[in-house]
Amino acid sequence: MMAPSSSSAAFGASAAMRPEREAAAIAAEREAAAHGCCCKCCTLKLEIWACMAIDVTSVLGLAAEIPGWSEVPVELHAVDLYKGYLVFSVFSACLILYALREGAHAAEPRRTLVRFMSLKLPIFLVFIMGYFTVSPWAAPLAKFICRNDFESMRTTVGGDYDTCVSLFPWLTTANNAVYIFAYAFSFKAAREWFRCHPENDDKGIWWPTRAASGSAAATDGDSDRYMRLV
Repeated sequence: MMAPSSSSAAFGASAAMRPEREAAAIAAEREAAAHGCCCKCCTLKLEIWACMAIDVTSVLGLAAEIPGWSEVPVELHAVDLYKGYLVFSVFSACLILYALREGAHAAEPRRTLVRFMSLKLPIFLVFIMGYFTVSPWAAPLAKFICRNDFESMRTTVGGDYDTCVSLFPWLTTANNAVYIFAYAFSFKAAREWFRCHPENDDKGIWWPTRAASGSAAATDGDSDRYMRLV
């Protein structure tokens, strides 16, 4: 029996890569046909980079903020929370970079990204906003901050301690509200980018197949129906 020649092996490898290249080409066409939320010049991939920028600003902001919060009593876990959120933001940024690199030709990194983005906002609401509003540490933290006029919080609301304590949950909610919109945008961008790859046409974000909703699955030549979520 003759061993396969190097040319035969190369031909086999090329043939195996052909479907992946075709899928990548279809994904690129769909991305070109679609656009971001602001205008046609805003591409879906540019929106993913914007998600990356959100994480970078969070990382930089937390790195600057954490040292100042060392004055808060350890038992209130404020620094622990911020450190955990810093690690979370670094992981998110790294995942976006991975998805941008591998998702150019593969479907699964896009799915991994949109899965993470679907969890990002709930995690933020529960662990960050919940900490400042309804957690067991929210009231003691408000009293400490207002008693010591930490970061001029009491001065900001007029100098009255009781007013400061009562307004603290609302002020922190207003301060963090921008991230609700930012992470909702991140999920929207990741979801649409996920739908561009043809190998994701019949897949849900978390389920093996898209749930039946009366709409047909997208075909390679259909650049509109593929982006419908079910």
